[in-house]
Amino acid sequence: MEENDKRVLIVKRVLIVEDEEALLFGLKKLLQNENTIIDTASSLKVAEEFLNANSYKVVITDLRLSNSVIIEGYEVAKIAKRTQPGCKIVIITAFAQHKIEFQATEGAVDYYLEKPVSPTQLKEIIANV
Repeated sequence: MEENDKRVLIVKRVLIVEDEEALLFGLKKLLQNENTIIDTASSLKVAEEFLNANSYKVVITDLRLSNSVIIEGYEVAKIAKRTQPGCKIVIITAFAQHKIEFQATEGAVDYYLEKPVSPTQLKEIIANV
């Protein structure tokens, strides 16, 4: 690389929280590139460990991570809001009826997307942070 051709490489770190392994793998493969590091978690516990240890620009979480009575995606969002100032929070779900409930009780997340999620839309969200 010549001296005049110096480029600044901005690396963004993204956390994806999803309990369906195939979808988690696919999202990581789709979104990871030379400018984006993707961490993955398949449970609330692992997500919380990542959120306490790293700094993220975007957190993408499924609304339902298990058969628990707790809607774990909301817990991930609350932890991310507390530990990741300025981070964009994306909730993905097949349960669209919970959107109004979450916005009323916890405050709006940045993006609330219904499955199947558009890969282009996720890429745009990451590109714009």
